[in-house]
Amino acid sequence: MGSSYGRITGYISDGFTADGYFHAEFNRWPEIRFVYRKMTQKARRRVMQAVGERLNRQPSADVDGLQNLYAALISRHVLEWDMMKDDENPLDRTNLDDILGLEPKLFERFIDVIMGEDGGDEPESGRITDAADNDPLIEVDALTYGETIESATVK
Repeated sequence: MGSSYGRITGYISDGFTADGYFHAEFNRWPEIRFVYRKMTQKARRRVMQAVGERLNRQPSADVDGLQNLYAALISRHVLEWDMMKDDENPLDRTNLDDILGLEPKLFERFIDVIMGEDGGDEPESGRITDAADNDPLIEVDALTYGETIESATVK
């Protein structure tokens, strides 16, 4: 899995992809790695407008319709993931029923990441490791040059 740009800039061009990661949550889901298209502000505004229109038409809310809209959003914006339905079968990210079967909190996290409300979690490989504890210069190099500990260790 890989993002289309190596550097974080704060600008989202249409079609921009990013790597995503969620830590495992006890008794809910294992760690999850995914690649997704970040939503542009224009697209985000359209989704929010569609949600508002649904709520205005039916204040009791067409809950199933909203859930289907959000499931379709996940399907369209998550390009890859390593999620499994069980030990042998991958979870089909293009199947709305599979997406609607996600843990509710996980479903909401995907929506929040796609819409820019949440950045996801930092993968373990990007965290300060024991190597940096043994050699503080590794940590300084990584912080100074915006590298991972692993790439700074190679120097």
